[in-house]
Amino acid sequence: MRKPEQEHSILDGIAAGLIVLGADRTIIHWNAWMAAASRRAAAEAIGKPLDQVFPEIVHGLDRAIESVFVAGASTLLTNALHPSLLPLTTRAGRPLMHDIVVSPVGDAARRQCVIQVIDVTDATRRERFLRDRQNARYDALVDSAPDAILNVNSEGIIRLANPAAARQFGYSVDELIGQSTALLFETEDAWPAIWQALNAGTASTTPIELRVRLKNGTLRYFEVSAARWQDGSRTLVTAILRDVNDRRDAELALRESERQSREGAKALAALNDILQESSAKLSAMDRRKDEFLATLAHELRNPLAPLRNGLQLLKLAKDDPGLLERTRHMMDLQLGQMVRLIDDLLDVGRISNDRIDLNKEVTSLDKVIRQAVETSGPLIDAQQHKLTIDIPAREIVIDADVVRLTQVFANLLNNAAKYTPRNGSISIKAEQRGDAVIVRVIDNGIGIPPEMLPRVFDMFMQVDKSLERAQGGLGIGLSLVKRLVEMHGGHVEAHSKGPGLGSEFVVRLPAAKITAADERASLGEHDTPDTSLGRRILVVDDNVDAAMSLAVLLGLMGHETRTAHDGLEAMAVADQFKPDVALLDIGMPKLNGYETARRMRQETWGRQMLLVALTGWGQETDRARSNDAGFNSHLVKPVDIAEIERVLARKRAPQLSG
Repeated sequence: MRKPEQEHSILDGIAAGLIVLGADRTIIHWNAWMAAASRRAAAEAIGKPLDQVFPEIVHGLDRAIESVFVAGASTLLTNALHPSLLPLTTRAGRPLMHDIVVSPVGDAARRQCVIQVIDVTDATRRERFLRDRQNARYDALVDSAPDAILNVNSEGIIRLANPAAARQFGYSVDELIGQSTALLFETEDAWPAIWQALNAGTASTTPIELRVRLKNGTLRYFEVSAARWQDGSRTLVTAILRDVNDRRDAELALRESERQSREGAKALAALNDILQESSAKLSAMDRRKDEFLATLAHELRNPLAPLRNGLQLLKLAKDDPGLLERTRHMMDLQLGQMVRLIDDLLDVGRISNDRIDLNKEVTSLDKVIRQAVETSGPLIDAQQHKLTIDIPAREIVIDADVVRLTQVFANLLNNAAKYTPRNGSISIKAEQRGDAVIVRVIDNGIGIPPEMLPRVFDMFMQVDKSLERAQGGLGIGLSLVKRLVEMHGGHVEAHSKGPGLGSEFVVRLPAAKITAADERASLGEHDTPDTSLGRRILVVDDNVDAAMSLAVLLGLMGHETRTAHDGLEAMAVADQFKPDVALLDIGMPKLNGYETARRMRQETWGRQMLLVALTGWGQETDRARSNDAGFNSHLVKPVDIAEIERVLARKRAPQLSG
């Protein structure tokens, strides 16, 4: 076989189309594959330009051939970008999908152009299958997407809607397709705004939050993301709408919660400031309490020393009546001081727990002041002060707890006596102005510094600590005065021109509005004393010395007495003795005072008996328990014999007093 024939045989065996163009651009070789695919034999093609064989040749192939001869450049033309490059068919007569490689052969002087045609029909069909399957998957994803998806054309007409859109908007898919987007959005310019956002590119970079009107008229917030794409000559927009109404409500609630949290933080900061201020006040009060406890220890020791000395003097005095009298007077004064200290100490707890109850009655102010002067008299006399009492002749009547209001004025008089140097002047003045009763306690003592005036009524406050300790006091008397006056509906003020210039305390109380019967009662007509002597009195106390000494005192006063030292013994003695009065301790063995009183009230001889609790327990709850147990009166140890005399002077009190 000659060499040209051998070359043609090899080219014909290639499983691809092969066309060779000579320097004059005419076909010089046309292999068998090309003859079969084009339905043109080699004789019909050789010697002719390619565009005569294929008049419908794609223009891009002409440019590729020209690039070979002019520049010696190779070009790849693909079926994907240049469909129907050449009118070729498969053996079955279907269009043959192909790629073309245009390459130069030889040097520039004798250059030829080789056109290689590659069959890509199977590959193209496979790609189309994959693309169709991908589109099917896309459609499935769109149909199953939880968010609403719409395809909208440039006129704003809905061309596609997925089931989620129908479900969320309340329309069927058929009702949505062909409708304007104006059907859905709250405002007419909503969709044009989306379209305008897309004009800058192929996708909106930031989701737009819009309100969508559902079929039932409800408006809900949706977050809209959109992308623009081409379908041939048509421009479409795919919009994804996500319902964010609940999330938005949650965010609003969160923002409101954050706002409230910020306000709470401000309030907490303010509260913290208050707490810090309160802490500072508490620290100051704690310091005053420490000082109070130190003062208490000191003040309790002060009367104990003269009391002990007095006992020794009583042993040694023998037949010296003057010394005995002075010693008894001194011991009585010191014991009274100790009792006042203990009473003030107990009142601290009552004030702190707001457990002071008042037993009010219509009474005379003169009576209250006289009792206060009687209480404070020993201390005033001991300091050799001159006391002036100025009370109007016209009776001033008030509605008050006599015991507690007496305590108020006694505390003020004691305060004046303590803070006034010896041989000082103290006055107590009362007057009525309309519906107000005004009582002034004035002294020429050490005075009060101006900066201390607002604080003199604070608990544990001591104006002059050194002098306070020297004269006695716990720093709670004025605080108790303020609380008791306020409980009576009044108020108290402190005045002073400064150190060394004396002090004035002004108490203002409401005057009582009374009837004639009330006025007679205030003068004591309801409290006629029982002047008969020789009453039978049972004294019950597990402290043998206390019971014996009190029984001896009552015996010296003309009463017939018996003693017992526990509740059961008291019941046995009372059953035989049939007493008119029983003075019962509370904390006793075998049977306590409360239960003893209850049992006595159940006996015929005990129903009209005057029962008096004589105990160291003095809280309001203790008094209430005494009342419930059947006691007529509650006295706190140590008790002055004069107070017992006042209780015995009554035939039988209907309810607790003292």
